[in-house]
Amino acid sequence: MESEQLQRLMTDVVNVRRWRPDPVAEGDLAQLLVAFGAAPSTGQPWELLRLESSSAKQAAVSATLEPLMTPGTEAAQGWLAEAPVVLAVCAEIRRATARLGQAGRLIALQEVGAAIQNLRLMANNLGLRTGVVREFVPDRMREALGLEWFLEPVALVAIGCSDVYLEYPPRYSVAEFSRVHEPPPPAPSGTERPLPAAPAAPSTPGEGGSGVRSAIYRRRSVRRYSGEPLAPGVRERLLEAAIHAPSAGNMQPWEFMVLEGREAREAAVAATYSGYFAGPDNRQSWLLEAPLLIAVGVNRRRTAGRYGDANARWSVLDVAAAIQNLILTATEMGLGSCWIGGFKEAEMARTLGVPDGVQVVSLVAVGAAAHAPAQRYRMPLELVTHRDRWGVPLYGPESGRD
Repeated sequence: MESEQLQRLMTDVVNVRRWRPDPVAEGDLAQLLVAFGAAPSTGQPWELLRLESSSAKQAAVSATLEPLMTPGTEAAQGWLAEAPVVLAVCAEIRRATARLGQAGRLIALQEVGAAIQNLRLMANNLGLRTGVVREFVPDRMREALGLEWFLEPVALVAIGCSDVYLEYPPRYSVAEFSRVHEPPPPAPSGTERPLPAAPAAPSTPGEGGSGVRSAIYRRRSVRRYSGEPLAPGVRERLLEAAIHAPSAGNMQPWEFMVLEGREAREAAVAATYSGYFAGPDNRQSWLLEAPLLIAVGVNRRRTAGRYGDANARWSVLDVAAAIQNLILTATEMGLGSCWIGGFKEAEMARTLGVPDGVQVVSLVAVGAAAHAPAQRYRMPLELVTHRDRWGVPLYGPESGRD
């Protein structure tokens, strides 16, 4: 196989979530399984369960979560039940640890990942498509699949034919993720200085209390709303908070399009997508549940009029500050919100009739939350802070942060 063809097959490994009813030929499936088992390993630590019956597929679906691993969203990946072939991929922990001890589990998970990639490449070579789900509650999945104690569920792999066109996710260039390692020269004797400890983080950030600090810590991206209408005056309070954000030269380059009519809201949502993939099968339809839906635009002409086209980029930062003001105010008022950037800009601009010079950059949903999303992980300060120049740590590992 020519290298260009192999690279194309690798690039084409994307998740598909809508399927034609055509069955997968048994001969093709056999080739996929042979490719799966040909992955490099220290002890072939994998097991496969083929979920054939509708009840078996539905049982597995019941343990799945939304792509963001949101608690309370069990059975979110219902599209799996429509796939012609669904395989449950497991790691056999006994084989994984027999030779390498406790470190064997981590190595086994890497080897199972390589086996799944083999299968997906072979599927692309055969003209088939695949979708992989790793978002599930492990204990519930174990129960749904009837797994023995030594089998750890790793992923569900869907296989079939699909007519869905997906825009591929962006990739870093080679220059962005690779570099030549050069060991730093030893510091001259006597010049070392201890790094200060990072400031202590609150044990339970934002719990109790009120005000901006509490709102910053309590804010979550809410994607399920009760449908309860907002009280009179709430919308105006949120928009007033937004327009009090700082802006370059006080040019205030924000535009807020409040989507009230059902037709306008549905047209805007039709232009959205989740994750990297645009298409009619991947709309963020949950936005229609929010009582307040705002399309936020950047009017670059105002900033460019004062600072020139080259510096109109500041306007995007100004609008981001306005959106943050709005969603923090919503949090302080006990409301949920979500800041959305996944939509086709040209289609959204046509839908909203925005003129040249105005760019729609975000949708913001606000309303009473129907669930309480868990706090997402944040990288510790020592991983994202520098002293004086790039790569010189501001905080050291002895700071005790986690």
